[in-house]
Amino acid sequence: RDRLASQPLESSLMALFGKGYLAITFDLPEPRGRNQGIVPLEGASLAEAVQNYFFQSEQIPTLIRVAVDETDGRISAGGLLVQHLPEGEEGRERLHVQLDHPEWEHVEIMGGSVRAAELTDIALPLEDLLWRLFSESDEVRLLSGKPCVKGCRCNEDHIRDVIARFPKEDKEDMVDEAGNIAIDCAFCSKTFMITRASLNN
Repeated sequence: RDRLASQPLESSLMALFGKGYLAITFDLPEPRGRNQGIVPLEGASLAEAVQNYFFQSEQIPTLIRVAVDETDGRISAGGLLVQHLPEGEEGRERLHVQLDHPEWEHVEIMGGSVRAAELTDIALPLEDLLWRLFSESDEVRLLSGKPCVKGCRCNEDHIRDVIARFPKEDKEDMVDEAGNIAIDCAFCSKTFMITRASLNN
């Protein structure tokens, strides 16, 4: 807290985190499943670092804008991700070799014009924001969204099964003084307490 309080309001990533890496985990439907990309933590902001990830790892032009507002003790946050969909691979030039695509440049400029107050205004419908940004485009399709949910496929049975595969000596080393094994899921941040008695020795 002291180090954070000593930083200016618009602090740099290097000042906040030092030299590091950005890891992004995608939890995709089967057969792809989970995969992770890791790039250096570079840029003026976390949003810029994520943009760099898409440029380096996915070769997809991407614009990300984020904002947070705290008014009257209430925190609201919003974000905008604009991405050039990749072209088909067969018989077509890969997208990343033509980053000067004029259509993308126009969309990037319009997306970049969104103001922080617009992203955090809970009274502003997303449809109205998209209309302001892209109403002059030849075609804009608005698809129905899906609710965001926080979830993970981790459960105690799966974790118990993984631990059961370890040799008995290794399992004994994992057990704490209370006779439990604490497993922290790096994906959902839950801690699972597995008892020694519940394991198959």
